[in-house]
Amino acid sequence: PATKGLAKDRSRARCVQAEEVFVNDIRMTKRIAGMLAKRLPEAALDEVDDPRARRGRRRGVASVLRAVVVGMVAGCRSLLELEQLTAQMAPRMRRLLKLTGRLPDTTARDLLCRLNPLALRQALHRLIRHAHRRKALAPETLPFGMVAMDGKSTALSSWAGDYAQYQPHGEGRGAH
Repeated sequence: PATKGLAKDRSRARCVQAEEVFVNDIRMTKRIAGMLAKRLPEAALDEVDDPRARRGRRRGVASVLRAVVVGMVAGCRSLLELEQLTAQMAPRMRRLLKLTGRLPDTTARDLLCRLNPLALRQALHRLIRHAHRRKALAPETLPFGMVAMDGKSTALSSWAGDYAQYQPHGEGRGAH
């Protein structure tokens, strides 16, 4: 009898833990969706030139690129998974992210294969510039003051202290 009560308590604890994980997943999904809804317009994806012919276009380039970014953030590993994600997405989430229904994998593939990488680089640059201006990027610095790497090297018989290259004044070719 005591073990039955202990087993019930354990199963209740597992259910509570599963509910907490589920609630946390929902919160994280909402936060990510909110972040995407707020930050994707900064990329100005509608300024990317559409290489497709005008005839037969059903979706704009911005809509397709927005879906691709959402799929990447959601962890889609293929365009088929992206198609399934957009097909299963709730209407409220689609409105929030400004997506237009299911995006066929062939449509995404055709556009991505024809896009000019420079145009995508410019959109990425706009995102980074906006993030830098709002001070959302932490500076990544080297552990020392300055470095210059230009492919040159000097063969020395010995190293002089902390310096990688030592050239005594007044000796040899190129002395200062």
